[in-house]
Amino acid sequence: APYRIRPLWQDKGPVSPFSSSPLEGRIAALEKQQIRVTFTPNNPGAPFIDYLSVECVGSHTETTVTCVANATRPSVTLSSRCIEFSSVYCNTSAKRVIEIRNSSNVSSVYQFLNATNTVFSVVPCTGRMEANSKHNLTITFHPTDPLPYYRRLSCLILHQDPV
Repeated sequence: APYRIRPLWQDKGPVSPFSSSPLEGRIAALEKQQIRVTFTPNNPGAPFIDYLSVECVGSHTETTVTCVANATRPSVTLSSRCIEFSSVYCNTSAKRVIEIRNSSNVSSVYQFLNATNTVFSVVPCTGRMEANSKHNLTITFHPTDPLPYYRRLSCLILHQDPV
């Protein structure tokens, strides 16, 4: 008997992250046919649910297959949340190295806000983190006046809360 598979989300707006193949074919009586359903999310961290309609062409039988999946989010962390420079003379520099680590199986992008052209700088201040990777970041403190300095730097991570 011939069969046809069609996504039920086809007429409902955005493209679904689910696709299937083959979309049509012929199957003999009492036989099985494997259908490959592929999940390609465009929004990590979000749950997805969609439906496929499997119909036997020529008869009035139709089955709905529910597709449910969660997209993996990046998991980016810093080795230190606070960096102490102690006393540094004016117009000299002190440097500290911290590690940024992506411990998930998806890549991510990071960006430090207000991390250049101030007494504190981060190098590199933007970058791409491959899955399960780590990079060193150099934080430089270059005071220009004899003052106590405190600065909170925000690190934005694509598809994750800031760290």
